Amino acid sequence: MQKIFDELRRRNIFRVAGVYGASSWLIIQLGIAFETSLNLPGWFDRLLTTLVLLGFPIALILAWAFELTPEGLKRTEIGGPSEDGSRRAGRKLGIALIALISVVIGLITWRIITSEVQRQNDMSSAASSDGSTATSVTEQSAMDALRTIAVMPFENLADDERYDYISSGLSSSIRDDLAGNRLLRVVARSSSQAVANESLGALEIAERLNVANVLEGRVEKRGEKLLITVSLVDARTGFTRWVETLTYDPEALIDIRNKITSVCAQTLSVDQRSQGREPGDATVPEAFTEYFRGTTLLYQEATLESLESARRHLETAVQLDPGFADAHSSLAGVYLILGAVSADKGLADAMIDKSEAMAREAIALAPSDADTHAVLGEILMSGRVDMVAAAGPFDRAQALGLSSGDGLSRHAVFLSATGRHDEAIEQAYRAKTLDPLSASASETLGLAYYADRQFGSAITAYRLALSQNPERYTTRARLGLAHIYSGSVEDGLDWCSKEENLMERLPCEAAAAVRKGESESAEKALGELIEVFGDAGAYQQAEMLAEMGQTEVAIATLLKAESLGDTGLAMAGYDPALDNLRDDERFQALLVRLGLSD
Repeated sequence: MQKIFDELRRRNIFRVAGVYGASSWLIIQLGIAFETSLNLPGWFDRLLTTLVLLGFPIALILAWAFELTPEGLKRTEIGGPSEDGSRRAGRKLGIALIALISVVIGLITWRIITSEVQRQNDMSSAASSDGSTATSVTEQSAMDALRTIAVMPFENLADDERYDYISSGLSSSIRDDLAGNRLLRVVARSSSQAVANESLGALEIAERLNVANVLEGRVEKRGEKLLITVSLVDARTGFTRWVETLTYDPEALIDIRNKITSVCAQTLSVDQRSQGREPGDATVPEAFTEYFRGTTLLYQEATLESLESARRHLETAVQLDPGFADAHSSLAGVYLILGAVSADKGLADAMIDKSEAMAREAIALAPSDADTHAVLGEILMSGRVDMVAAAGPFDRAQALGLSSGDGLSRHAVFLSATGRHDEAIEQAYRAKTLDPLSASASETLGLAYYADRQFGSAITAYRLALSQNPERYTTRARLGLAHIYSGSVEDGLDWCSKEENLMERLPCEAAAAVRKGESESAEKALGELIEVFGDAGAYQQAEMLAEMGQTEVAIATLLKAESLGDTGLAMAGYDPALDNLRDDERFQALLVRLGLSD
C-alpha cells in the first residue's frame, strides 16, 4: 500500500487532483454567473458540471501516464523520472494549487464581506430615516430597507402541459409564503409574470423590479424522474447564493415548498418560520396538489369556465384537508367573483354567503394570516356593502402586517371608500411598489387619488394602467371622469366614448353632456341605461339623476339601490357625481348606515 501511495505522490496525482478541483469550482461559478447574466438555457450549468465531472478521471489518468518536464510533456516511464524532474513538476503544480486556493478563498471572502456590508447598509438606512432611531422608522421605510425578492414563475421544461400546475402553483405558493414574512418585500405575481414574458436574465429582472434577489426555478424530466431545480441569485454580485435540484414526489410537495421558502428566508437572514408546520398549513399532499391546480387556473384568463374549474379543484382541496387555510381563502375569493358576475340574484347571494363562510373558516384555521383577514374585509365591503362590518377585518389585517400587493390594494379601496384618503394613497403606493408592472395596482392608485379629488394624479395613474394593459375594462371610463371633473370635458368625453363597458360609459357620457349644457343627450344616456340594465344599474341611474339636478328621484333611486344591495354604493362617500346630494339629510343618513360616514 505504501508503494502505491509513494507512486501516486511521485506522479503528482494528489496535486493534479487539487488543482483540478479548485479550477473546477471556479469554472462552475463562472458558468452559473454567465448563465444568469447572459440568459443562457437552464441546462447550461448542468452540462458544464457534467463535463467537469467527466474530466476529473481523465485528468488523473493523464497525470498518471504523462509528466511535465523541461522538454515538455512526456510519457512517464516505469521506474519513474529523475527525482529532480519529479520535484520540478511537483513544485509547479504546488504553486498553481496555492494560487487557485488563494483565488477561491478571496472570492468566498469577498462574497461574505459584500453581503455583510449590504446588511449593515440596510440596517443603517432603516435606522437613519429623518435622523431618528430604528424604533421610530415608519413601516414603509423599514420595508424598503430590508430584503427584497422576486419569485419568478418556474419554467416547465418537461414538454408536458400536465406539469404546468406544478411549475406555476409551486412558485405562487412560495411567493405567498415569503410574502407573509414582514421582514421581506416580495414582488407580486403579476409583475413577476410580466417580466418573465420578456425572457430577461436574473440581473435584468432585478433591475426592472428593483429587488436585490431573484428566485428562479424549472421543472424537467430526467428519465423517469421529475426534477425541480431552484436557484437564488444575488443581483448585487451576480452570484448564485443557493442552487439545489429536488426530486418531485406528490407526497412530499408540501415539504418541498417549505424547504425552498425556509432556505430563502435563512439565506436572506429573515427566517421567522417556526420549526414544524404553521397553523393552517396543508397536511394532505393530495389537497396541496388540488390547491395548485385551482390557483393555477385562477391566474389564467378569467373566464367563467376557468373559474368553475378552479372552484372544483379548490373545493376538492378543502374536502381532502379541512384544516388547509389557504385553500379556504382562495375558494372564498372564487365564490366572491362568481357571485359578482352572476345575473341571478339568488345565486349571487348564495355565492356571497359561501364566500363569507369560507373566509371566516380560513381565519379560524390561520388567525395570524393578514391577507385572509383582508379577503374577509373585501367580501363584506364589496359583497355585502357593509363598511361597518368590513372595518374589523381590515383593521386586524393591518395590525398583523399586510405585506402582499393584493392585500394592500384591498385595504386601499376600503380606506378610499371610508374617506381616509391619505392612508389610502399610502397603501396604494405600497401595493404599487410590490407590483410595479401591474395594471390593477396602477388603477387602485388612480382610484385613491380620484377619491381624494386629486384628478391630475388620478389621470396619470389611469394612463399608466392602460399602458400596462390596454384591455383593462372600465379604466377608460374612470380616466374620462377624472378629465371631466378636472375641467377637461372634451378630453373626458373622448375617453368615455372608448369605454366598452356600457354601464360605465353611459354615466361618463352623461356627466360630460351636463357640463356641456346638452340635457337631451344626458336624458338619452339615462334612458338607455334603464332600458338595458334596469334595476341592476340603480346606483348608476342615481349618479346620472344627481348630475342632472333631479334630487328627489336621485335619492329615491339610491334608496332602491340600498335595498337591492347594489355594490356601487361603496363609492357614494367620495363620488363627485353625487355632490348635489351631499347636503340632503337623507343622503347623509344613508352614508351613516353604509358605514361611509360618522
